[in-house]
Amino acid sequence: MSARSIKQCTIVMTTSAVRPSDGSLEQAQTFASILDEVIPANSLAKRLLAKIPSLEKVFILWTLAKSGAADALPQIALLRSREQDWSQLARVCDVVSVYLTQGAQPVLDSIRLHGDHVRMEEMCTLAWHVLATPAARDALDQCIANSPDGECRAKCHYALQRWDSES
Repeated sequence: MSARSIKQCTIVMTTSAVRPSDGSLEQAQTFASILDEVIPANSLAKRLLAKIPSLEKVFILWTLAKSGAADALPQIALLRSREQDWSQLARVCDVVSVYLTQGAQPVLDSIRLHGDHVRMEEMCTLAWHVLATPAARDALDQCIANSPDGECRAKCHYALQRWDSES
């Protein structure tokens, strides 16, 4: 067996072993960090169009965001075009696309100013899981203090709890 075949088998076994079965965020983070270490971003981007569960695609999108993989934008756009607007996968595609094309500031401003109620959960995830900067924390704090609705305040509060539990 060639070295490339061994590596491919290792990747398949590794991703199968850690693929989240219950959708928990802890498993998602483990899955994303292992993927980030063993599979290059361009290979991950190609997997977005494969017939894999939506939740796995969400993990891949967060990994691409963490690695700043702007070259994956065409695959992200194609995936997004196939999804219903209301789906979690579509919302994650939207937030990751904004981040990869415009940077963190538009997402943080939207959190801070309650600019996108529909995508608040995904923006909060980007803030604590991908960015993890003082500016991201400040945006979450401001959302908790100033958001006009309890639902978004709760999402920002949960993001800060996750952040603190991982620090």
